[in-house]
Amino acid sequence: MDGILSHSDYREFPNPLDYQGRPVPLSAPPNERLREILAERRRLCLYSNEMQDATLVHFPSGKEARLFMQFYAFSFFEDPRQASWSSRLIRDHLRYKDVIMCAAARIIEALKQQSHSASNPTGTYHSLHLRRTEGSFGSQYKKALVSSEELMQSLSIIEANSTIFVSSDEKRDHQIFKELSEKYNIVMLETFQNLVDGLNPNFHGMVEQMIAAKAGIFFGTYYSTYSGFISRLRGYYSVQNEEDGIVEGILRNTFYITSEQKNEYAISKAVQKPFFSREFPIAWRNINRGLKSADKKWKLR
Repeated sequence: MDGILSHSDYREFPNPLDYQGRPVPLSAPPNERLREILAERRRLCLYSNEMQDATLVHFPSGKEARLFMQFYAFSFFEDPRQASWSSRLIRDHLRYKDVIMCAAARIIEALKQQSHSASNPTGTYHSLHLRRTEGSFGSQYKKALVSSEELMQSLSIIEANSTIFVSSDEKRDHQIFKELSEKYNIVMLETFQNLVDGLNPNFHGMVEQMIAAKAGIFFGTYYSTYSGFISRLRGYYSVQNEEDGIVEGILRNTFYITSEQKNEYAISKAVQKPFFSREFPIAWRNINRGLKSADKKWKLR
């Protein structure tokens, strides 16, 4: 870090935009990987023996400090295999309860059956997360709100009469849903109420996330961490399904509704502020590094 700050290599302090479309290989020296993730931050908090021996590590929260960002945005491992291992630990073990996963699986199966047709033999459905009114979101992030016309234009890449699963905090009788229904087969969680009977209502939002994550095409709301987590799940699934672009961490069927951010996931980007606004490929890119089968097959860098 001292070398980066002192410009000992005669380079300017790294800018996240320097790495847009040019992700640093995992095989690169630690200093190069650190430059990529700094996101304009100039101080490090080293994990010392004192921290390791502590019974409790407290992260303060208040006006000057708020833990409102992804785990991978503030952690750095000198050994890239440790970094991949920690990401797999989060992916595989810090997950929703089985009752949530099973409820989502039931609805996904029902959605596929409902969407199945001669022109759609695999029963592919699509998904949309439309956040507009919950809390102060609408007043804080006005740029993330879209009109009915803008929404329809954004979704125009989806064929008419396709099934779209919608997760939203908007009132169900809002005009925006009426217009969507004129072109698409719109379904929501309540459409499958019989499949979640007895499930704690507090779990419904999480069930909706899992359903949205497994869709063919997903449109989310920028600045929404709810949409962000769906996008990260889709990143995990892209690796599992060996989709095109996984080496760079690109997601070709994941979009945002707003035109300015629509194609955020079409190019690899380094972690940058505001961290919470979206997810970043470092969360899933080369996540299986260190597993011999993956290293050999994909020649992970």
